[in-house]
Amino acid sequence: MQRQCLCSETLPCKDKAISNVIPCADKCQKHAANAGLNYQILRGCIMQYRPQIERSLHCSVNAFSNACANTPTNRMLPKRYAAGIEIAIVNEINSMIAINGLTSQVSKYVGVGRKYASCVQKCIEKQSNECVKKKFCSL
Repeated sequence: MQRQCLCSETLPCKDKAISNVIPCADKCQKHAANAGLNYQILRGCIMQYRPQIERSLHCSVNAFSNACANTPTNRMLPKRYAAGIEIAIVNEINSMIAINGLTSQVSKYVGVGRKYASCVQKCIEKQSNECVKKKFCSL
């Protein structure tokens, strides 16, 4: 169990995660190249959709408004592991693909994109998780 983080403690971590999207995308470009993708075109798409990506991140954070405390509290929370959340997200995406009958068409691209997306996600998580870990608190 860890103490609940204050929102003021996590705000810099959230900002750091958002600011690391492009550097992490650049760091993982070899996965795009290995898949035969033109990284400069992919990067252009990321830059074009960056405002929407940032709005989605803000929306996700706002959806969990009680994850952090606005004022100091004695509330203790269990340590959370990102792997469980990631598995749930992948399962949800897979079920959406299956429901729409796109499994065979999408499976080729999902495998390729998964390595790149996983690399970017891990890079961003490493940056932001280290930020939260230094606070010795949980969300």
